[in-house]
Amino acid sequence: YRFSKTLDNGPAPFNLGRANQTPQDPFNSSQERAVASIDVRHNFTGSAMLRLPLGFQLNAIVTLRSGLPKNVVRNGNKVGYEGLRPNVALDPNDGPKTLQQYFDTAAFSDKGLAPTQGGNAGRNLVRGPEYANLDASVFKDFRLRERVTLNLRLEAFNATNTPHFAGPNTDLSQGQFGSITQTIGNPRILQMA
Repeated sequence: YRFSKTLDNGPAPFNLGRANQTPQDPFNSSQERAVASIDVRHNFTGSAMLRLPLGFQLNAIVTLRSGLPKNVVRNGNKVGYEGLRPNVALDPNDGPKTLQQYFDTAAFSDKGLAPTQGGNAGRNLVRGPEYANLDASVFKDFRLRERVTLNLRLEAFNATNTPHFAGPNTDLSQGQFGSITQTIGNPRILQMA
């Protein structure tokens, strides 16, 4: 288990412009100080191996982690002003947490802001969905000769077939603002070796 908090004052140069990570004011990095886009507050990874009768072996790896921060912007397509943030009135993370509305979209507004004026919302205010995954396998050794063993295995990646959702849309100007429309990673994958 790891508890951590990662702070920065903006994205690394190779992440600039990705996932709405453009500074609101590139000449004032102090207003960009916030949790980093890679901040995983809680992270747990556990593994287990169990030897069973008749030469079987059961293995498992479980991963649980909190969601990643997301930056809310007014209009990510407005050239030169992609990083302008709206005003925020209340905590957006108190929302319903559905795929159609993952956070409280009513917490944000651009009313009263000039076209090139930044709002009072801090960077990376919204937390995306949590991640939970289980990989499992069963092994069996068959002794063919004194020095030769055949290992047969069945492996399941994302064994519970849990959907892993991408972050919500955080561009206020888009019709799908606040919704989650994509998954990341794979569905259950089985393989035999």
